[in-house]
Amino acid sequence: MSGLRFLVVGPGAIGGTLAAQLQRTGQEVEVVARGPHLERIRASGLTVRAPDGAYTAPLRAHDRISEATITSDTVVAVATKVHQSEPVLDELLAHAGPDVAVACVQNGVEGERMALRRFRHVYAVLVNTPGVHLEPGVVEVYADAPRGVLDVGRYPRGVDARAEAIARAWTRAEFISEATPHLIARKWSKLIGNTGNALQVLCGNDRSAYDEIAQVVMAESRAVAEAAGISVHTEDQQRRARMVNRKDIDDVRRPGGSTWQSAVRGTGDVETVALNGEICLLGRLHRIPTPANDLIQSETVALIADGRPVGSVSQEELLARLAGGHRSERGLGPDFEPWT
Repeated sequence: MSGLRFLVVGPGAIGGTLAAQLQRTGQEVEVVARGPHLERIRASGLTVRAPDGAYTAPLRAHDRISEATITSDTVVAVATKVHQSEPVLDELLAHAGPDVAVACVQNGVEGERMALRRFRHVYAVLVNTPGVHLEPGVVEVYADAPRGVLDVGRYPRGVDARAEAIARAWTRAEFISEATPHLIARKWSKLIGNTGNALQVLCGNDRSAYDEIAQVVMAESRAVAEAAGISVHTEDQQRRARMVNRKDIDDVRRPGGSTWQSAVRGTGDVETVALNGEICLLGRLHRIPTPANDLIQSETVALIADGRPVGSVSQEELLARLAGGHRSERGLGPDFEPWT
């Protein structure tokens, strides 16, 4: 299989970098965006800032999937946050039917399950790309070429000709990409790391502000996955991530991860329920306590709902509540069991 064309839904930090790199390397791509971001892309293209310079990609942009061209050779790359996926998938199903190929270019492991309810050909994607999207019409990628890792596999398992063709196209677009049957095990490793994302929202994006509580949250996440018998390929995933040559842009380091970016942009929601919530769900299904992930999830959702400033919670407060069972009015329920 060759000659794929792509529709990227959600051209933000990752989807925008992917779309721009596809266009820059002569591949056929369209995007679906919204609001001021869509207006800027339509007016003047999508600007990509990177350590080795900036460029602008002229992209054909739409505000609805029904406006895009979808053929039998089209792969729809859903690059929204997982919790924003269902309306996108419903619109795609109504417009293109169940046979369209869908690649979930997302953190977490729920997007593929949502897609598989609707589509016959679903591909999971491992994202290890240091992208940032804070300004309409602009994305930043804190890496020289290759711009990041976008490994792909058929969901729920295996590799097929289309997965291999996607990997070839994304490699041509200057990403590290391989088709692998071990994709979901790698994504589980990434998910465990991503359960620390919300701590940038709560405690601020300086690593020292959340280093201790992050270890607690991720240790709990690893223990829950192990107890539930989930296959996690941590060494494999981390080896792939280390292949990315991460660099500052104009002596400025990457300011924060995907969850932090959503909070700073004031989107009104974050992906925490799809990340920490996945661990909480798994824990409840297998009767494994998840106090650290419960606390981080509820506090992040509350901070966003209340409009409190990003970085206004100390890790000392969070650690004390875990160690001592301290409760706020939102607090930990009567069955709280501190992680040890």
